[in-house]
Amino acid sequence: MARNKPLVSESRNYIVTTVAQAKEITSSWLQEIDLCNVVVFGLPEVDDRYHVWRVPLCYRESNARMGEAVINAYTTEIVPEKTTRPEMLEARILKKDEERVVAKRRIPAAYPISSLRNTVGLSDCVALIDEMPAASVDLVFTSPPYFNQTGKTRAF
Repeated sequence: MARNKPLVSESRNYIVTTVAQAKEITSSWLQEIDLCNVVVFGLPEVDDRYHVWRVPLCYRESNARMGEAVINAYTTEIVPEKTTRPEMLEARILKKDEERVVAKRRIPAAYPISSLRNTVGLSDCVALIDEMPAASVDLVFTSPPYFNQTGKTRAF
């Protein structure tokens, strides 16, 4: 049966347009991390909300899912923050304690400190933000919405 409509991946102008391409990219990544002989693929699917391909990673022996590789559909790159980490895949294959892998990974987040010190800005918010350097806001404090108050007070 001929297809009348283009694939979603084609209509969005993705570089990765087919399941075969997604599997090939994931296979190359698995070779880089030395897991290509123990991992097989589930059925890859395009997630057009996030413009990625999701490739399920399964145990070779049982076909049970153990993670996924996420590929940026526009650049063909593996998205590390959304892909199951190689250390976790290895722990699952070798049936190691996954909590140890997670515990090693937890690093406190480092937030950049603003170069502006104790500054109060009073202006049109759009104009003020346009003048501020990037990553310079550590805290925003706003008052309740008194914009349209009539001046009446209430006693409680």
